[in-house]
Amino acid sequence: MKKLTGLFLPIACLLVLSACSSGQAKTTDSSTKETTEVKQVEKNEEQAIFTGTLSEDVQVDGETLRLSLKEIEAIHDPENILKSMKNDGVILNAKEDLVKDVKKEELKSGVKVKFTLKKMAIMTMSLPPQIPGNSIVSIEKA
Repeated sequence: MKKLTGLFLPIACLLVLSACSSGQAKTTDSSTKETTEVKQVEKNEEQAIFTGTLSEDVQVDGETLRLSLKEIEAIHDPENILKSMKNDGVILNAKEDLVKDVKKEELKSGVKVKFTLKKMAIMTMSLPPQIPGNSIVSIEKA
């Protein structure tokens, strides 16, 4: 009888511990999901969103698109960078995969686009300033 108790007691403990730990994993997963959603919202609030009008047709160089924009307006500008683009416009150097809901052939002079920049976007001090693709989140038709 002592041998049976000695054998079943560790097995029962393992079953109880595994049941408890699986319940904790579910709780952790849901709290992790909520934390991830909160971080995503905070990240989106830190991103700058602008609109601008193409001053010329898009220029294609391999996989890189060059969009020259003028008449820049801010939708959301937490870092106050509009003043750098307001007078002379801006040039976006972006990969094709950043352009959403519009074909590159449709990006002609006079088309209005909306572009989203990452927090602390890199921008040259040239006139007009240029923004590389690694600072651009997306470009879409406005």
